[in-house]
Amino acid sequence: MTELPMEVASLAIDAVALARLLINTIDCFELVQLGRTAGRDVQTNVLKLDNCRLRFSRCGESIGLSGSAAEIEQLMALTPRNVVLAAEERM
Repeated sequence: MTELPMEVASLAIDAVALARLLINTIDCFELVQLGRTAGRDVQTNVLKLDNCRLRFSRCGESIGLSGSAAEIEQLMALTPRNVVLAAEERM
């Protein structure tokens, strides 16, 4: 009669192991699905970033800035020091 509790315990352990295996397998399928769409997502996000860069550069050109380092230094020289320090803290 002592063998019956051991068999029950063994079955319970096997059931837990099987459940973990099932969960891990499902997680792997989710990772594969993420991998399938990752290429499209990256392309979409790169396109969005390129669009933002273009919009910022056009905005800068429309107010007479080319985005050169010299122009940035000139703007910082004209900006009050406390504003520059506050902006640097936010970065």
